[in-house]
Amino acid sequence: MNTWQVKRLILLITFGAGSSLISNGAATDAALFDAENGGVWAISPGYMVHQGELHDLIDLFRNPGSASKQGIVVDGKNYMCIQADDKFIYGRMNMTGIVCAKTDKLIILAYYDENKMPGETALAVEKTADKFRELGY
Repeated sequence: MNTWQVKRLILLITFGAGSSLISNGAATDAALFDAENGGVWAISPGYMVHQGELHDLIDLFRNPGSASKQGIVVDGKNYMCIQADDKFIYGRMNMTGIVCAKTDKLIILAYYDENKMPGETALAVEKTADKFRELGY
């Protein structure tokens, strides 16, 4: 696959019609970024994730034990860590939260608001991560 085909596939899996994170209603917003350098591959329109926050998230996957101490900051909001390991990080703030998954090459970040079910968001992110892993990403 060339670079354009890969990017198109990423957008379809994450944001496209059918079983994507956004179109199936599992997430309010989502972003995909490079697991090494934090470069954004795709992001929901209007969703703000700052470059420093992406680098901090990459560091949390490298050292998941620190997530429970420092929390997870995304879009300027500090989420309490519910669970963290080298593949998944789950954070919550009141009735909203984030679910993050790391594959070999990318990190999937999904935000859910108070109108979403956290379990549905987590399952959708986990399945999306599995799709990317199967593709070698």
